[in-house]
Amino acid sequence: MTSYLNPVTYNTHFLKMIGDNFVLKLEEIMRLILIIVTVLIVQINHLDAQEQIKPREYEPSALKPLRKGPEIDGLLIDSVWNQSGWTSNFVQREPFENQPPGEKTSFSVVFGDRHMYIAIRCDHQSEREISRRLSRRDIVDGDWVEIQLDSYHDRQSCFVFTVSAAGVKADRIMSLDGEVEDLSWNPVWQAGSHIDASGWTVEISIPLSQLRFSNEMNQAWGMQVLRRIFYKDEIDVWQRIPLDASGWVNNFGLLTNVRSLDLPRQLEIQPYLVSAVNTFQREEDNPYRSQYEKSLKAGLDGKIGLSNDFVIDFTINPDFGQVEADPSDISLNGFQLFFNEQRPFFVENKQIFDYAFSTSTVGNTFGNDNLFYSRRLGRPPHRNYSPAADEYVKSPDNTTILGAVKLSGKTSRGLSIGVLESLTSRAYAQVSRDGFQRREIIEPFTNYLVTRVQQDLNHRDSYIGAIYTQTNRALDDPLDFLHHSAYSGGVDFLHRWKSRSWYLGGNVIASNVNGSSFAIERTQNNIVHLFQREGSVAVLDTTRTSLTGSGGNLKLGKAGGGHMTFEGGVTWRSPSLELNDMGFLRQSDDIRQYFALNYRALQPNRLFRNAQISYKHWLAWDFAGHLNRMHFQMEISSTFLNNWNIQLGGYTKPVLFNNYFLQGGPSIRIPMENGCWWSISTDRRNRLTFNHSVTLGMAGEGGHWIYTQWGIRYQPSNRFDISVDAEWSKISNYPQYINTFNQESNPIFLAAGIDQETMRVVGRLNYSLNPNLSLQYFIQPYSTRGLYNQYRQVVDAGTHLFRDLFHYLDAEEVSHNDEGQLLLSGVHQGQKDLLISDPDFSLNELRANLVIRWEYKPGSEIFLIWNKSFSKYGRPQARILRDFQNTLRGEAHENIFLVKYTYRFIR
Repeated sequence: MTSYLNPVTYNTHFLKMIGDNFVLKLEEIMRLILIIVTVLIVQINHLDAQEQIKPREYEPSALKPLRKGPEIDGLLIDSVWNQSGWTSNFVQREPFENQPPGEKTSFSVVFGDRHMYIAIRCDHQSEREISRRLSRRDIVDGDWVEIQLDSYHDRQSCFVFTVSAAGVKADRIMSLDGEVEDLSWNPVWQAGSHIDASGWTVEISIPLSQLRFSNEMNQAWGMQVLRRIFYKDEIDVWQRIPLDASGWVNNFGLLTNVRSLDLPRQLEIQPYLVSAVNTFQREEDNPYRSQYEKSLKAGLDGKIGLSNDFVIDFTINPDFGQVEADPSDISLNGFQLFFNEQRPFFVENKQIFDYAFSTSTVGNTFGNDNLFYSRRLGRPPHRNYSPAADEYVKSPDNTTILGAVKLSGKTSRGLSIGVLESLTSRAYAQVSRDGFQRREIIEPFTNYLVTRVQQDLNHRDSYIGAIYTQTNRALDDPLDFLHHSAYSGGVDFLHRWKSRSWYLGGNVIASNVNGSSFAIERTQNNIVHLFQREGSVAVLDTTRTSLTGSGGNLKLGKAGGGHMTFEGGVTWRSPSLELNDMGFLRQSDDIRQYFALNYRALQPNRLFRNAQISYKHWLAWDFAGHLNRMHFQMEISSTFLNNWNIQLGGYTKPVLFNNYFLQGGPSIRIPMENGCWWSISTDRRNRLTFNHSVTLGMAGEGGHWIYTQWGIRYQPSNRFDISVDAEWSKISNYPQYINTFNQESNPIFLAAGIDQETMRVVGRLNYSLNPNLSLQYFIQPYSTRGLYNQYRQVVDAGTHLFRDLFHYLDAEEVSHNDEGQLLLSGVHQGQKDLLISDPDFSLNELRANLVIRWEYKPGSEIFLIWNKSFSKYGRPQARILRDFQNTLRGEAHENIFLVKYTYRFIR
């Protein structure tokens, strides 16, 4: 039986090894950190308070009832603009905060019966210096103007409308006082731009049905207007917001005297029709791969306004065919991969349902853990049916979403409500054998529910909220390994004071899952929990039919009012916390303390436009009290006067214990890690831009790795741009778990060193005929290979000397048989020889999309889409580029051709 040494005992031995003249105990390091943090917080508290800026006010003009609005062509020739009041007096925000702007900007706002109209005049000394770069909707470049409207006046969220000098439109929603942006919001509005000898002008018409506001007779909205002067890389604003201000939306100016707005209820219906053809390599005798496939699909998206501030969105049989492919990746450590949501229905207003319960400015605390991970809805089926030798199988890639509906909105009293309900259908694998076909169920009928509420307090400077999620499955016998029900909930709060410069926030969450004893045992044993791990405080119970856990976060920070900001906190997950039915949880049984301190320059100097330096640390324990990680990090970033940017950083991890490496075995020591990184990027305004970054790391016993990235973008004309981003990484001699043998009697934990090389290239091409008609091409080749060496057996998991952790097998003790399997004859403890599959691997993938998008009327679109893909294992011993080329030439690709038509009915 392997011995197990308490990691706390190891810490003392390890730190004494640092040097005879520099001996520090763990307690002294912790005490030093506490003293430094205390002194820094005291010093920060004595800095000057945040500068108080009086909000500017603007009173819009009003058209008489039923009066026709201006024509939206950007010319500003309609008489309504002569009757309205204009305002200017913008100030710089970048690069010289609170300095006079390089060019004059003025605007006017007029309200009609059902629309809000904005005119903006941008003076410019030279017409030739106005940048008019074309792109598709939601990607603006060159010169642009932007209006941000906090129509709720909750000082937390706002609607954003952007128009470039070329007439390209973009829109998004900001939330959490500007920290979160929803780029998928797709309202119907109009804009026109015009360039003349003295500058350029913009007219905007926003239907009031696209905004959310209260029913009060006389309202005040928050408002900000911005302008970018491209050739100077200057940002001017109407309402000055100091660079050290806390937050963004809460510092807006005011749009006053907005009269009672009595609107008909919003109703939008958007049916769609998709015709698709799928071509692939034909396989003899396989009835599912005998010829190309054709399909015709229809569905419906809709929006119903219950009031000015609440709306219901719904979808029936949604289509996500035009969504860009996820990046290729593999996981060698057993943890699930996280992919960002890209599907429009779930992306829109996602900030309302978001509950990432360990968010912090420190970053890298728990990554993407969240009570609601929308990629669970419509996910790939849970069951992977394995066919017999004479069977053929056809399985769907994703579960079908029958329908989904969400209610969202916010009252004038600051109560936010979000409810999302979704149903996914049963999924079946089609199985063919000797000409007879049958179905095998691979995914159950499932209901998902998430409810989120939040109430603003303390004049909107604070809030308290709650969330509840529920997953229910109708399970059949082959699927009894799943939970039949899962619930989670949480309560969160945030309190801010001193003009939001200081804040205290936190949350507490809980989860409960229910299922058969087999399902709950499977949950206890998976890599998220590892109840069977030696040293865990959790006890594996094979008779349990439910599991309940908890977690939370508590943080204190300073967000503004001077050059320095900081945040510190603690976050935890109990061993029994389980969120992966509807949320995302990477690892439980963790308590983590984090701290970050940041110093930034608030004005440019003779060398830099901006610069900042930051310090961060993380300390992690498990619930048994073992210190598993110490991580210290420093970073410097700055932008030069020529708009080139650099970043430099480094880190050290003097204490590292890994309690999941052996996937159920005891915790083992990982050698001390050190690393550094740097990056550089050129002026993003240039036609030709370049960026490059490198990360280097090394650990004891010869382990090291390198990650490098190159990016280049070229825009030869205002209509066309092309970019290529290439990534290459190599890991050498890094320990990698392989498998556990004879676990019941005398477990053998087998590992090896791995040399892994990975290459990924992402190419993009964009061509815009006009702001409403564009062509986009995306291609992503990906290749990774891993070669295992120095096979080893864990013999003393608790040793503080890494060389004593493993017994290494000699080269003659590792051989291949005729079937390519590995025969290991050098394992200890009197065990028989082991026969394992060769773990070496090589995976090559190619994904590409060609999309032609035409918005033939506001909100209505036609898509022409071509998707190409292949995925195949290659030869690990071949060079990575040659292996990819050989696989690419020898593999028949799968092609999908789609035509999607949507029409948006708006009342």
